[in-house]
Amino acid sequence: ERNQKKEAETINRITLEKEMDDFVNPSLRSVNSELNWSGEYSDFSTKAEDYEDYETEYLKIKDDDISVLKQKFNDYLTSSLVKNLGQLNEKIKSWDKEITQAIKTLNRNLTKIPFNKDSRSHIQLEIKNSGDKDHLEFNRMLEKAIPNARYTISDSDRINSEIYERIKIFLDKYRSDDMLRKKVLDIRRKYEFTAKEINGDGTVKQYYKDTGALSGGEKAKLTFTILAASIAYQFNLDDNSDSNKGPFRFVILDEAFSKSDAKNSIYALELFKELDLQLMVVTPRNGINIVEGYVSTLHLLEKDPDSNKTSLSSMTIKEYKEGESASIF
Repeated sequence: ERNQKKEAETINRITLEKEMDDFVNPSLRSVNSELNWSGEYSDFSTKAEDYEDYETEYLKIKDDDISVLKQKFNDYLTSSLVKNLGQLNEKIKSWDKEITQAIKTLNRNLTKIPFNKDSRSHIQLEIKNSGDKDHLEFNRMLEKAIPNARYTISDSDRINSEIYERIKIFLDKYRSDDMLRKKVLDIRRKYEFTAKEINGDGTVKQYYKDTGALSGGEKAKLTFTILAASIAYQFNLDDNSDSNKGPFRFVILDEAFSKSDAKNSIYALELFKELDLQLMVVTPRNGINIVEGYVSTLHLLEKDPDSNKTSLSSMTIKEYKEGESASIF
């Protein structure tokens, strides 16, 4: 009987010391533990004779009402973190829709802009997912971090711990890398944009994946065409209702024709004229002859090489032409 009692005491001691060690080293417990206080009690002894320290700590935790704090954390987890991630997910989906809708609107505008009058062709834009691995990984982790709706009201500590851990992994990854975070939140970078020229009979004349293989003139013409459609989109010119059309559609072109030949520059100016835009064209003096048929007033900024002073003179295009004829300018 004495041996049985001693054996029972030994078992109780081993059990108690194991529980004490589990408390001091929670990281050694199940990975699904809802709380982790590793390092908080490293100075606690795990010998049975020191159990009174644990009893004192228990009473302290009880007085601090840890259960109330735990409930507040769970409420924050479900009502704030999960909610914010859900809103981020919905915002990204809305950005995707905006981009897709913008391409549709641009294409409607592009059908009205003749790219080649001989073949009655026009440009159309195409969009597809680029398959970028960073964006794919971001979407996967975001979806994984957002729990199933039925879990957000769970009383299970294990489930709440799993939810928190997935959110923590997601936030830690994108908080630590500014460049990566900016990249994945720029939704445009998850897509590839291409253009195609469609003949009047509906056949595809040419695909444009990039402008690298195009001549300077071809590149300029394609750029001006898409630019004109984009301006129409910005000014809501796709909407036929007069209520959505502002009378002032101001565009500044800063040396836009410096790398374009006269033919394509005139093509662009004709497009802008069709859109009824108010233009301010910034150009070197040798470019005035290109734009003179599309502007009414000139503001000449000239620098005196002797005094190093700059002067500004304004005149109508008619006055400028008269001065050119008289060799005044």
